[in-house]
Amino acid sequence: MRLPLAHWRVVGLLGLAGAAGALALLRARTPADPLQRERERQRRLGRIGRIVEGTIVEVIEPAEGAGERRGGRWVVYRYTIAGVTYEAAQEIADPVLPLLSGQTASVRYDPANPGNSILVADPFSGVRA
Repeated sequence: MRLPLAHWRVVGLLGLAGAAGALALLRARTPADPLQRERERQRRLGRIGRIVEGTIVEVIEPAEGAGERRGGRWVVYRYTIAGVTYEAAQEIADPVLPLLSGQTASVRYDPANPGNSILVADPFSGVRA
C-alpha cells in the first residue's frame, strides 16, 4: 500500500518542524556571552571532572599599558592522562593566588574530553599554597 503524496508532505513538514524546534531549543540553552559560557564550562567540570596532578609551566602577568584593560594573569599548565600530555592556559583573576612556574597543581578535566580542563574555578582551586 502506497501513501498518497499529501501524507509524505505532512511527514516532511513535521520532520522539518521538529528539527527547527530542536535547533531553537539548543540555541536558547547556549548563552551568547563568552564569560557566561566559560562559567558554565567551569561549573560542569566542577561537577563531572576528574582530578590529575599537573605542573604550572608559565605565569604570564598582564601588561601595563596606557588605555588597555588590565586583565588577570594567564597560567599555562601541563598534565598527562593515559600517556597523552596536554597543555592548556587559563586566565586567573585572583591577584593574591600564589602561582609559580614549576609548581605542581591539581587539574580538573573532563573524562570524555581530556583536553577540556581547568586549574582554578570557584570553588575549586588546584593551586597548592
